[in-house]
Amino acid sequence: MKKMLYTGLIVLLAGAAEGVTAQSLPPACQQYVTALNVCGADLVKLIELRKPADLENTRRYVDTRGLVADIRAHIKSDGYDQVAQACATTARDELQKGIINVTTMLTFGGGMTSRCQRAAGAIR
Repeated sequence: MKKMLYTGLIVLLAGAAEGVTAQSLPPACQQYVTALNVCGADLVKLIELRKPADLENTRRYVDTRGLVADIRAHIKSDGYDQVAQACATTARDELQKGIINVTTMLTFGGGMTSRCQRAAGAIR
């Protein structure tokens, strides 16, 4: 499970776009950042209670600053519309993997919350 968490983070961050502020992210991208922020905070709380030794790695895994920075950089180089299209199509699977990893750990760890369910459920 831990290996899946770390692998998922690397894939998520590497496969996402480069450099954008939260306010300037295309909605197709922002929905994933929002869900990762909400569900990631819940995962950190769960790990803090269940596996404190994994807390730092979990915090790094759910930190969306790298993802947002990647999206911003891609917007700068490729344009807003192209990045929005990528988040809605070609990058969608990679972005979904990050959410799926976090929600799976929350569900099986007994830490799924209604706010995480709403955030993940709002992804279109």
